[in-house]
Formats: sequence, structure tokens, C-alpha cells
Amino acid sequence: EKVKNVISIDNSTQSIENLKKYSNDNNDFQVLDINSLSTYDILNTRKIDVVYCRFLLHAIKEDRENILLKWASSTLQPGGRIMIESRTTEDETKPKYYDNHYRRFTNVEQLRSKLISLNFNIIYEIQGTGLSPYHDLEDPHLVRIIAEI
Repeated sequence: EKVKNVISIDNSTQSIENLKKYSNDNNDFQVLDINSLSTYDILNTRKIDVVYCRFLLHAIKEDRENILLKWASSTLQPGGRIMIESRTTEDETKPKYYDNHYRRFTNVEQLRSKLISLNFNIIYEIQGTGLSPYHDLEDPHLVRIIAEI
């Protein structure tokens, strides 16, 4: 309701269908693999202000993370921001409520270095627990980073 256009991207058709239940006219939903970002015309012809990645980086392999970050650095307009929330390496040994899917825990130093090498300026960073507890079942160790191009 507070933005003009939202493009929601997920590799999962089911996830996109679930998101559509909560959509408004500002939303455009696309089933898309991250490997295809650089060739996706709808995204490349629009000005992008924000790329929002909540619980995404730790759910994809590093080569896809690199594609996503490089795409964001070349697609965001000046002053655009990438917002990231991800499980860190400090979360690896903590118990998980959902323990049956792929997780690659984010090394914060490496992520910060990647962003800086892609000409992002980190304007906000916080790490720790208490950022996104799941009921009384799990309290992951996370990093939140906002970086501006």
C-alpha cells in the first residue's frame, strides 16, 4: 500500500500462489530462478529502488547469491538499497524448528566484503538473536544489512 510497484520473485510456484492471496494491485508476481535474473526483461526495464531478501541468502547456494548481488548492484538506481536478513554461521549449531531443508549459513564478513566490492555502502547492520524469533520454538542468530548503491 505504501509503494507504487512490487515485483515478488520466487522459484516456487506454490510460494507465489500463497503470496497472491495477500496482494494488491501494486504487486507483480513472477516465478523465476535466480540464475535467470540478468536476462529477465521485465526487471531490466524498470527502475528498481529496493531489493528485499528476507531469509533468502541462507536458502540458496553461493553461486546464486553472487548472481543476485551482482544483479542488484547493476539494477538498482543510484541511492537504491538492498535489504538482507539471513541466518549467520553462529546459527549453524542452534536447534531449528524446520530442520528438513537446505541452509547455507551466511559468513557476515564475506557478505560485507562482497557488497563493498560491488560498490555498495553499508548503511545499517545488526547481528544477534531476538531479531526474528519463531514463537517459543526458535530464535535464530541473524544478520540484517541495508546497503546502498
